[in-house]
Amino acid sequence: MASHPHDERASRLAALLALIQRRWGSRALQSGAPPPSSATLPTGLGALDRLLDGGFPAGAITELLGAPTAGTTTIALSALAQAQIGGSNAAVLDLDATFDAAYAATCGVDLATLRLIRPHDLADTLSILPALISSGIGFVFLPNLAILAARGSGPAQLAQAVRVLPRLLLTNAACIVTTTLLPYPPALVASLGFYGSPLGQAAALRLVVTRLAWQLDDTANPACLARATILARQQGRAGESVDLTLVFPRDEGATL
Repeated sequence: MASHPHDERASRLAALLALIQRRWGSRALQSGAPPPSSATLPTGLGALDRLLDGGFPAGAITELLGAPTAGTTTIALSALAQAQIGGSNAAVLDLDATFDAAYAATCGVDLATLRLIRPHDLADTLSILPALISSGIGFVFLPNLAILAARGSGPAQLAQAVRVLPRLLLTNAACIVTTTLLPYPPALVASLGFYGSPLGQAAALRLVVTRLAWQLDDTANPACLARATILARQQGRAGESVDLTLVFPRDEGATL
């Protein structure tokens, strides 16, 4: 008896899905709705999580902006550690080779399971990102992306990525957190024509972190009082802020 055309199509589709998933991982292609996930990713900082109704948005881009030592890296690493505790695979794309693994560990990051990747350039980074997300990485930390994107054809490359990444993140319930140092490089401001990082227009959440005062004590870890202000938010109002006490676990040469 001849096979039904519907059965043949279903068989071919199943074979195609299996081929893709063998190449890119079990989460590379899925049928139906995106997998259920929490709407937010806790940062591990209670006051900030309350301001954000639970934490960073899942399935989206979050940008943390601030001057050096304001605390953006520490907040990002705290969120990364929370993602690992929650069972997510995490990766750091260390474009400028400044990632301090020892400091990350003091912030609670599990280095044994962390994927640390050092791409050659921005184009390499933007090629790796979709593959990482599709293969099951639930949290990606991209430090200092804006500075590197100001070089060469960076803005054009990122503009193309912005068209693809948000949908990919949503489908795979993954999160990108990027830090941007202020003030912006003049070349970046000129090339973009707006106040923001290359991923800023696609970010579901943008936070400006401002250091208010150092809290230094020779007998304790350095800390600072910082203010996190919502610059832009897809879900909720912008302009709200919260004051945080950020503790910087001692590690020489750390980027805060």
